[in-house]
Amino acid sequence: ELCEEKLDFCAQDLNPCQHDSKCILTPKGFKCDCTPGYVGEHCDIDFDDCQDNKCKNGAHCTDAVNGYTCICPEGYSGLFCEFSPPMVLPRTSPCDNFDCQNGAQCIVRINEPICQCLPGYQGEKCEKLVSVNFINKESYLQIPSAKVRPQTNITLQIATDEDSGILLYKGDKDHIAVELYRGRVRASYDTGSHPASAIYSVETINDGNFHIVELLALDQSLSLSVDGGNPKIITNLSKQSTLNFDSPLYVGGMPGKSNVASLRQGAL
Repeated sequence: ELCEEKLDFCAQDLNPCQHDSKCILTPKGFKCDCTPGYVGEHCDIDFDDCQDNKCKNGAHCTDAVNGYTCICPEGYSGLFCEFSPPMVLPRTSPCDNFDCQNGAQCIVRINEPICQCLPGYQGEKCEKLVSVNFINKESYLQIPSAKVRPQTNITLQIATDEDSGILLYKGDKDHIAVELYRGRVRASYDTGSHPASAIYSVETINDGNFHIVELLALDQSLSLSVDGGNPKIITNLSKQSTLNFDSPLYVGGMPGKSNVASLRQGAL
């Protein structure tokens, strides 16, 4: 009646912040801490990520939430449509029977066929995937069943400015999980003796520069090292010394419907 009651703008029935943004009370009312990809006072505007896009060769940029996709003109390829259409070669070209893989283009140098690999691939025929680039939070890499044996070395070279996200995951209840948590690397390892054991790196790696994360699984132990520093080690005692299942290995994220208790949140 006398306007003596202060409204809680962040209450569930009053919260003006949209798209799962965080509402923060202030002396003058409230402010919205927007989720990535949204802007505006109420986080109601989908930011146009195409404003600073890297699409080339006349490609059309399609905006997404916290990312974008380049729609290439006919014949062009690549993440940003940076690769020109392949040359039309004569039937007698050395490339006729040279099978370049993963979208690579075959060119002839000194009468010899050579595969010109797309970014992230190496090898004589571009058969080896060595790096990936994640444009938006829905992106991830799924590698068919790869058994984590008693002695396994996994090395990742990572550049990111995110505070949290999945770096690598395999399994379910029995699992190996590596994620970014508050800028640090968190590793969780479980070969059948619940609950899982976890370790954190001292170093933070979310500065946009490349960092090397090395994991060494030796029987029931897992060591974590960042940029060649002193390793952190955890031991998970169980009867089995390897992750014996046919689940895929995920890198950079997971399918949207996955509900894995051992992971905290998000994707790179």
